[in-house]
This record gives sequence, structure tokens and C-alpha cells, in this order.
Amino acid sequence: MFHFFKRWYNYFFTGNSGFKRYATNTGWLLGARAIQMLVALIIGAMVARYLGPQQFGIYNYVISYVAIFSVLASLGTNNILVKDLLNDPDKKNMLMGSGLFIRFAGSILA
Repeated sequence: MFHFFKRWYNYFFTGNSGFKRYATNTGWLLGARAIQMLVALIIGAMVARYLGPQQFGIYNYVISYVAIFSVLASLGTNNILVKDLLNDPDKKNMLMGSGLFIRFAGSILA
């Protein structure tokens, strides 16, 4: 049984550099996400203890309000900008300026 795992490990992690690179990068991304979630949990608990139930509820209400309207403020410009920048990289400055203006106008309206 251990022979199978040894062959599997050697095939994927020593012979195939693409898979090794993929696995390493995925591990780093998962580790970073886990650390980010742990830090958010600790800071959230500290803020909740400091503010108390009433002020923490108000704080969460404000955070959720900002999260909802930040979606409206972006107006989906990220996907459009990436597509347009890939199609026509020569117009980079004009596209970025237009995207910034649209986001600014969306944030004012939201």
C-alpha cells in the first residue's frame, strides 16, 4: 500500500513540474485564505467585545450597507475593463480613465 503512495507522490511531485507548481501555488493560496479568515475572526471578536451588543449591531449594519452598495458602485466595470484592455491595449489610458469615472459616478449615486 505504501508503495502505491510512494509511486503516486513521485509521479505527481517530482516528475511532473506543472502539477508540483500548481499544488504549491494552491497550497499558498489556501494558507493565505485560512490566515485571513483567522485574523478576521480574532479582530471581529475583539471589536465585538469592545463595542458591546448595541454598537456592534450598528457597526454590522453599516458594514452590510456598504457591502450592498459597493456592488452597485462598481457597476460591473471590472469585467468590462479587463475584456476591453485585452482587446485593445493601445487605449489603456482612455479605458482606465473612463472606468475610474464610471466607478466614481456610481459611488456618488449609491
